[in-house]
Amino acid sequence: MQNCIALERLPENIGELSKLKVLDLRGCSTLRTLPSSIGALEALEDLDLARCFMLEALPNSIGNLSNLKTLHLDNCNNLKELPMTFGNLSNLKTLHLDYCKNLKELPMTFGNLQNLVYLWARGASFFCLPHSFSHLLNLEVLDLNYCRNLHDLPPSIFGLVKLRELYMGKTEVEKLPEDIGQLKSLKKLKLYGCKHLKTLPQSFGCLGQLEHLDMSENTSLEMLPESFGQLQALSHLNLRGCSFGEGIGLPSNVGDLTNLKSLSLDGNLMNTIPESLKALNALQWQDSPMLELPKNLNLFNLVELNLGRSKILKCLWECDGHTQV
Repeated sequence: MQNCIALERLPENIGELSKLKVLDLRGCSTLRTLPSSIGALEALEDLDLARCFMLEALPNSIGNLSNLKTLHLDNCNNLKELPMTFGNLSNLKTLHLDYCKNLKELPMTFGNLQNLVYLWARGASFFCLPHSFSHLLNLEVLDLNYCRNLHDLPPSIFGLVKLRELYMGKTEVEKLPEDIGQLKSLKKLKLYGCKHLKTLPQSFGCLGQLEHLDMSENTSLEMLPESFGQLQALSHLNLRGCSFGEGIGLPSNVGDLTNLKSLSLDGNLMNTIPESLKALNALQWQDSPMLELPKNLNLFNLVELNLGRSKILKCLWECDGHTQV
């Protein structure tokens, strides 16, 4: 039934399809309501309502879908709320809420989704996350990119002990909570384009599993904390366009990041980088004002070096007592 643009409603007796496991209504752009009998689909595992632009609400009976594992609600532009019974979806593992532009909040029962692993909410209009969010103990991926109404993270997020990936690019976040270091399982963090973010808390260095960090285009970011050098698992760091100037920006102990393999500094105005960066495979530093790379910078593991549109006159470093140019 995918892309059936003439479908405005489902028959009430759809609940009689007791063995139905997949219901695909993606792109049924004029579908306005779902019958309450949909809750009788006890075997249903996958429900796709993406791009049902006219859908305004889900029936309370949706909470009866005890075997539902995947639910697509992305681009349901008219969806204004989720029913309180939504928290009864005890086997839900994957939820797509991308670009639900009229969905301003999640129900307090949302934390009852104990088996939720993936939450994709890119471009949603949430102003905040419910306090019960900390109960999502199996959540591994949280995508809040382009949630432009989101100004902060509640302390409850730090109960997400299994969270591996957190995406918050292009949000209005002004600061990160001091307890962010409690996300011990976090491996990938995207905070690009957060134009109001000025600093990172000292506990940031406690993210011992963090491998990928994207903080590009954070034009208000003034400095990185001294604890930054404790991120021993960090392998990819993107600081493109952060406008770091001379005397601020990278702390000297960035050189302690022994596993750092890819570093992007395009568009930054600093005139030096730590000499102790030894594991780099890729260095991107376009539009640099620096006239000379540091004398003892070890670049012999580089596979990719991009200094386009930079003012660097020469690359000078020493190896085994010999000067290399």
